[in-house]
Amino acid sequence: MTTTKKKAFGSKRAGTGTIEKSQLSEGTDKWIASMGQQATSIENKKKILAKFIPTELVETDPHNPRKLRVSDKTIRLIQTTHPIKPQWLNEQCEDDWLTDYLSTVESHYELYGKAREDFHSILDFALGLKSAERLINPITVIKLESTFRLIAGERRLLAHLLLGEANIAASIKDADMDREDLDRMQWEENILREDMTLPERIDQVEKLAANARTQGISSIRKLANVIGLSPAVTQRYMAVINCKHTALMDAIRDERVRDLKQAAKYAQLSENELLIKLGSVIVNKEPRPAVKFTKKVNLRAVERIINSAANELNVKVDVSGIVDEGTAAQALHQLIEKVSKV
Repeated sequence: MTTTKKKAFGSKRAGTGTIEKSQLSEGTDKWIASMGQQATSIENKKKILAKFIPTELVETDPHNPRKLRVSDKTIRLIQTTHPIKPQWLNEQCEDDWLTDYLSTVESHYELYGKAREDFHSILDFALGLKSAERLINPITVIKLESTFRLIAGERRLLAHLLLGEANIAASIKDADMDREDLDRMQWEENILREDMTLPERIDQVEKLAANARTQGISSIRKLANVIGLSPAVTQRYMAVINCKHTALMDAIRDERVRDLKQAAKYAQLSENELLIKLGSVIVNKEPRPAVKFTKKVNLRAVERIINSAANELNVKVDVSGIVDEGTAAQALHQLIEKVSKV
């Protein structure tokens, strides 16, 4: 009798073979070496793309859609007159100093409203950053002849200036980059990192829409793809931008209108309707009569009573408009109002 040996599960089969420890070790070493090369390559690229440049050579972009009410010039002055003390950056330091510091700076430089909010934001960023070495995302600049033009990262730059840092990590872009590419880069940077105010966003969308029109892009759907927003939101922006009534943008810049959806609805109104909505026009409504008549009232009798009373009291009341119980009540209300002033 022939005995057939059973194959153990996972034993040698067609197309398989054993893996020696030496082979495993060799494969692991290759993988580690490969990962090391990639890490070195990435690190080298970072060094190429991000360099430390002097903060004194960085100038802000006047076309940046984010309209901070605190300029780099003001922050440089604040750092000179009211520098942040090194001990305040210690994580163990109590923040008792903060209220007095803010009050002093705000009073000295007359920072109110949005300027005050912007300074608080920059100070908060600076206290969290502590030093230039801790910056994770470099600012973006283009190299000019003797300076650098800031494209993205204004709050990061101002935080460095407030800390008194001499250098800042920067990604240096091609100086030949056209305005359209810069606008799009600034839009993506600002809209993703921190919400801009409504007027800032409208101004930037208007720029991007104008650039798109030069390329023959006019439909809302295609424009939405360029801007990176939904067609519905893009439609709202364009409704506001195309509104002919200057009162709407005035109200948006004065922060009387802060919501895009509401602004788009207002853009559909006539100028007079818009002014009423904004409270610029006071609508004189007829006061409601204090007395009401039923439909069975004798209008001629009411007219005679009002006329007699008006003559007796030496006041004038127009009864020619009495045609129903409502106008009769209004005429009587008019008589009562005039008598009360005599």
